[in-house]
Amino acid sequence: MKFRCDRDLLVKALSTAGRAAAAAAHSHWAGIHLSVVGDTLTAIGSDGDLLLSDTESVKGLEDGVAVVQAKIVVDVVRSLDLGMVEVESSDEWFTVRSGRSEFRLQEVPAVSYPVPAETVGEEIKLATADLADGLKQVVRAASKDDSRAVLMGVKMTTENGSLRLVSTDTFRMAIRDFPGTKVFDEGEHVIVPSRALGELARLLEGGSEVTVVLAADGAAFMVDSVRLQTKLIALEFPAYEGLLNADQPNQLTIDRVVFMDAVKRMRLMAQAETPLLLTLRSDAVELRVDAPDVGVATEEIDAKYDGEEMVIGFKPEYLYEGLELIAEDEVQLFMQGPLKPARLEAVGSQDFRYILMPQKIPTGAVGRPAGDQF
Repeated sequence: MKFRCDRDLLVKALSTAGRAAAAAAHSHWAGIHLSVVGDTLTAIGSDGDLLLSDTESVKGLEDGVAVVQAKIVVDVVRSLDLGMVEVESSDEWFTVRSGRSEFRLQEVPAVSYPVPAETVGEEIKLATADLADGLKQVVRAASKDDSRAVLMGVKMTTENGSLRLVSTDTFRMAIRDFPGTKVFDEGEHVIVPSRALGELARLLEGGSEVTVVLAADGAAFMVDSVRLQTKLIALEFPAYEGLLNADQPNQLTIDRVVFMDAVKRMRLMAQAETPLLLTLRSDAVELRVDAPDVGVATEEIDAKYDGEEMVIGFKPEYLYEGLELIAEDEVQLFMQGPLKPARLEAVGSQDFRYILMPQKIPTGAVGRPAGDQF
């Protein structure tokens, strides 16, 4: 294999593929698989579950295949001066030349790299205008606890003719609807690993359209020259519809940025087990954190509140993230009571809904470390 191309183009291809390569150096997935056919270079990285590949036009000098350790080759190429780079693979050496610099890297036997089969199926094209922001909103709420694999995924389904994304870690839940966008027949769904959708959100920032392919055991997303392919999670996602339909007569309407800034200040005092207490009155909300061995912080904010006066506690980090994920100027917090799930959304829009489980506030105590679960 031998080719020439611009350094930045090669950095892009290698970096993209390298994000999916397994971290362990001894794994057969730790390399990047490179192939040149004519003037086309394809770089593939995978950990067995997630695959990222980038296809670029280069000056092909000799067709061939090579596998090289991901981290070292990305670092080497990124360190080179701007301009043309020549890459050559022969025997056991992967050689990179630029100006007076030459690096010879040991190759991994190409036959030991199990290139995953390509996911095939009907192609669906989607505009990326809102999809990237929507993915970021739901990925944040997915669980990172691998003991419950289904919660590490995002449910993609069709509700009322629109694409819906749902994720939860049982302490909070994010639901994003895309009115007018349809990927499945009504009621059909898949569960896509949140890591894969996080990578997709990153790719969508530079693209105008994404092509989606869904199969029984996998999904693929193509954005410009990059292909992302992932296995699906074949487990049952927890029922959540009841949380959306619950009667929540108590409503707080408040400026999002003012509220978010106050929560951020309160969060400075909170410890892992310390709830942020909201005392709700008709024309204001008082925020309070009482952290043992640290101190007490209070702040009052003008707001409109319709409902019974109450004190409700939330994990400040989760409340802050929910406010951060909303773009609109004004938000509403809908509540049933101090121990029931609350719903946060922008005023006048239900495209994004963020559901929070309050923390219990026992008399004379500060609550439970991570809040209660749905």
